[in-house]
Amino acid sequence: MVNNVVYLFGSGATQAEMELEGFPTDKVTMSGINNAVFDLSTSRNGQYSKLMGKLGIPPYGQDVEHLMSLFQEGFNSNDADFIGIYEELKTCFREHLISSITLNNVKPRILSTLIYLHKNFGSALGENGEKFLGILTTNYDGVIDEAYNLVYRGINYGNKFYSPDYPENRQCPFLLKLHGSFNWQLKQSKLHVSKKFGRKTRPDDHTGWVPPSVYKKPEKPLFQEIWKKAKSLLLKCNTLRVVGSSLRNEDWYLISLIFSTQVKCKEPFTIELIVPNGESVSEGGIMERLKFLAKMKNFNSLPIFQREEMHTGKTPGVV
Repeated sequence: MVNNVVYLFGSGATQAEMELEGFPTDKVTMSGINNAVFDLSTSRNGQYSKLMGKLGIPPYGQDVEHLMSLFQEGFNSNDADFIGIYEELKTCFREHLISSITLNNVKPRILSTLIYLHKNFGSALGENGEKFLGILTTNYDGVIDEAYNLVYRGINYGNKFYSPDYPENRQCPFLLKLHGSFNWQLKQSKLHVSKKFGRKTRPDDHTGWVPPSVYKKPEKPLFQEIWKKAKSLLLKCNTLRVVGSSLRNEDWYLISLIFSTQVKCKEPFTIELIVPNGESVSEGGIMERLKFLAKMKNFNSLPIFQREEMHTGKTPGVV
């Protein structure tokens, strides 16, 4: 039986592309992002850095995702003392990642090759061939989008969209950006996608992405539709490959989606972890923290090159 495969890509997938091109990756880890947000606030005499000083809280080593969650509660309550800091944190978070990834023009060399292999050699992958159903990602950058456009000459976001840069290709596997994207905007509930949006470090419009927090639920109809399609893909798959995502507790809604679909599947899909320290007990690896997920396996690399003929395959035009 052909193996139906869905990928889940986290920030580690983009970090791998950066490392391949020689870009420093320490700034786009969670600790690097946390410190950079504080530095940006300090350089602008921002409310966030002032508050840390007022409270006597150590400025570095804070979890910006936790802090944004706290200020989001005040934002939702229309508390002026919290709204300004919440907006500042959103802008600094976005600006730092765009400056580190998009403005450095990080190329999708690994991702485009992987997608190309599935597109052209899917029947030769694994023991009985693999069918690539699509990608779920929590990333806000456009690196995966570029990979899709290189290989499929278009993208299928699971929703109709308007774009001067990317054609819509409903025949290709889904690219479901669960938390939206820096290059997205919602205009009158319609999705518009543009590279120029993704290069704006300090925009007024934050409608196309769900900022990091512990409350990342798909509340807008567009995101509800994306998550609905994600559920459908998982119910059809035999294997979920998790690449570069540590599935932190802040991803609880995503963890819940994986668990609930495993429960509803006739045969629970296998979860293949291609992440650092996936089995680690001391470092809180996924297999230790999320024992309630079924059929987890940890790998050091993608376990798809199992046939001799694959080693002679060429991937022109994508690397």
